[in-house]
Amino acid sequence: MVSEKDSALFSIIYELDNKSPKFAFYADRLLSEGRFGEAKEILEKGLTLFPDYLTAHIIYSLCLAHLGMYRESEKILEDHKNLIYPTSTYNYYSTRINEIKEINSPVASNEPQVNPTEDFQADQEIDIPFKPQKTNLIYTETYAKILANQGKIAEATEILKELQLRNPEKRQYFDKLLKSISPE
Repeated sequence: MVSEKDSALFSIIYELDNKSPKFAFYADRLLSEGRFGEAKEILEKGLTLFPDYLTAHIIYSLCLAHLGMYRESEKILEDHKNLIYPTSTYNYYSTRINEIKEINSPVASNEPQVNPTEDFQADQEIDIPFKPQKTNLIYTETYAKILANQGKIAEATEILKELQLRNPEKRQYFDKLLKSISPE
């Protein structure tokens, strides 16, 4: 995982020289902030300059998934499957795309479904609950421990689960941390 300091540095490098191969790291930061459209633009420009940059293709694949372009996302990952080693890395990103798809699917959310083909009158109200997006969460083990010590177990658990997804090689370690903070 790229530190906040490195991430900020990549942003500055990209702003000074948008032809730098660091574009992928800047785009990854934009993804983590939920700025998918901007990340897509940067990745597309960067990949025209660095078409063999595997990491950028993987980040682009995740970006497309966040934008709901699942087929394209899966195709890009599949096209580069033979270059991604070990296979567990490919499986991780494939699973990540499926998780994004599941999270974004209307069935996964408990929000009311709206049929766009129905004619709605201007005076009709549609009750869709507002759910604020958490875009500025800090995903660090230290922050998760602080939250757990403050009794904010749900928030700490959410951060640790995200860290598991971002660092599949440390999955067992984060499993132990999750068990240690669970109120069982």
